Amino acid sequence: MSTNGEQHRWNLLNCLDWDKKIPKVAALARIKRDISNLLKDPPPGIFIAPEPDDITKIHALVVGPLDTPYQGGFFYFILRCPPD
Repeated sequence: MSTNGEQHRWNLLNCLDWDKKIPKVAALARIKRDISNLLKDPPPGIFIAPEPDDITKIHALVVGPLDTPYQGGFFYFILRCPPD
């Protein structure tokens, strides 16, 4: 897609609506708590890593559980937390 001759590329780490807003203190506290809990006691086969400069962006890797159609698979996600 282009506008005025400029090309725009989709970037899954950016959301113009959310990136314009400063996350609320309560939202950041909840995100920090949830990240801390997941790092202390992660569910089997789930690994997370927040972006170093923005904890509202979290990388997650899920390893396919045994005895399921997903066994042996690696599933990568980027989670975006809304500012509120």
